Amino acid sequence: MIYNILTGVAAFLLLDTYLQLVAPWIGSGLRGDPQVALVAFHTTFNVLGVLVVLPFAPAFARLIVWIVPEKGSATLQRLDDRLLADADAAIDATMQTLTDLTSVAFAALRRQLDAASEEEQPFNELREGLDATRAYLERIRTNPLSQESQSQESHLRHQESLHALDHLTRLTARLQEATPIEVLKQDERLQPLVVQIALALTGAATPRDVSSEDELERLVQVLRRRRDGFRERTIEIAARSEASGKIVLARLDAFRWLLRCTDHAWRITYHLRQVAWDPPAKASLL
Repeated sequence: MIYNILTGVAAFLLLDTYLQLVAPWIGSGLRGDPQVALVAFHTTFNVLGVLVVLPFAPAFARLIVWIVPEKGSATLQRLDDRLLADADAAIDATMQTLTDLTSVAFAALRRQLDAASEEEQPFNELREGLDATRAYLERIRTNPLSQESQSQESHLRHQESLHALDHLTRLTARLQEATPIEVLKQDERLQPLVVQIALALTGAATPRDVSSEDELERLVQVLRRRRDGFRERTIEIAARSEASGKIVLARLDAFRWLLRCTDHAWRITYHLRQVAWDPPAKASLL
């Protein structure tokens, strides 16, 4: 719009000069059509305007962004109020936003599993995104009592979006806790699991990546089977005075943290796949 205003003003200022140039041609009567002259002026001026402005396009784009700044991050731009009139479209936008936020959360979890990483964690970005997504989901309206299959599917996808958001919120809260992950790496039987969990998280944020979802589910089951044994071994070490009470509690806390984070990650991938409407054979999780 700004470009059109600028070129319109310039065209108006140059119109007299142009008329003086074409007046002899029109007055001669030799193929001098005023309408043709006007169209030629319009076309020529548009071409010249583009050629003149093109080198300044990056600066012009920055000017427009400065004049009309975007509201929120690029991830949250999808949550357009205009989509709320169509529940499926709004849920699709929510799914993409949740997928982006999940990628951020899983990357943060991988960094925590790699205790050597000193990269700053994006907790502010996650909190902002989760709050905006939650508010948007609350405004989506679906009807579970409708006899139309499409409406029922929309309602189920709406529910699955809320489940995914809940687990993503809880995972983000876990990520902000103090994480004594180093104590787990000292256990030879658990250290390989830490590596496997980090690898499974790499592609798990894609809603249709069933292999990563299945791998996370397998790792959750392994951790659950090892939970009691790990607790008994750790308590036994404390009873023998082979480790301080502080170290023992840190190991137990770290194991619980690892299990809960992995469980949340698995459930997030599961529910996101339901939002993408790829129903599995197993029942819905909470």
